[in-house]
Amino acid sequence: MIRMSSAPSILLAASLSHGLSCSELEQSLRRLLRAWCVLRPDVGYAQGMNFVGTLVLALVGGDEVRA
Repeated sequence: MIRMSSAPSILLAASLSHGLSCSELEQSLRRLLRAWCVLRPDVGYAQGMNFVGTLVLALVGGDEVRA
């Protein structure tokens, strides 16, 4: 199970800069992290990946496909 405790300031900054709500970005982040775990079961989820995932989503404007 992936439990996220994303940095609220990162979520807020990313959502404001791309016109997404924090809940939309958080849902995208959850899907991104689940996809990572499915694609790379050898690596799985590690503590802190939520911060990396949030940054990646912010850089691609919330586009999960590009992330």
